Amino acid sequence: MVDERTWYRIPQCFAHLERIGGIGRFKRPESLVCYARLAPKVEQSGEHVRYGHINRHSNGFLRWAFIQSARAAVRSSKPNRFQRIYNKIKARRGEKVAIVATARHMAKSVYWILTKKEYYKENKALRASSFS
Repeated sequence: MVDERTWYRIPQCFAHLERIGGIGRFKRPESLVCYARLAPKVEQSGEHVRYGHINRHSNGFLRWAFIQSARAAVRSSKPNRFQRIYNKIKARRGEKVAIVATARHMAKSVYWILTKKEYYKENKALRASSFS
């Protein structure tokens, strides 16, 4: 389990992600992304790389939790970086792909928040310039 003293450092939408267990078991953010079933399948042959559908071989509840958190962050009335990520990808790839990509970014953010034991900080200068 994640240390209870770190929960106050995480935004409200991350509070139900206690199923991660100890964050120390993940060496990099990509490991948490794979554990949460948010990583795309990759097929490589020489210089050719193909990215497929997301992996389905791990913690399904955690995947659901990150996707629901991403949906809440995207629909928030307060501008945030997850809305920027979502809108950028949605324009190119569609709504469903954009939500999963946003959830993947959110999983990486949770990894760094729990690893560094810091408060979540939204970059206010970036937030103001992106939504003007």
